[in-house]
Amino acid sequence: MRVSPLYRIAAVLLMLFAIGHTLGFRRADPRWGVDAVVGSMRATRFEVQGFSRTYWDFYTSVVACCLVLAAWLTSRA
Repeated sequence: MRVSPLYRIAAVLLMLFAIGHTLGFRRADPRWGVDAVVGSMRATRFEVQGFSRTYWDFYTSVVACCLVLAAWLTSRA
C-alpha cells in the first residue's frame, strides 16, 4: 500500500514537534506565569521501576514518546 505524501509530511512535522517539545519545553518562560506549577512538577518525586523520577521528567518523556508514536503511525498510514 502506498503512503500519501501528505502523511509523510505530517509524520515529519510530528517528529520536528516532538524534538522541539522535548528540548524547548524544558525551559519555562517566567512571563507564562507557570512557575508554581513547574516548580511543583520538578519537586514531586516518585519511584518508577527502582528509579527516582520527578513528575516533570515523566511528563516530558511521555509526551515525547506519544508524539514519536503518532509520527510513526502516521508514516505507516
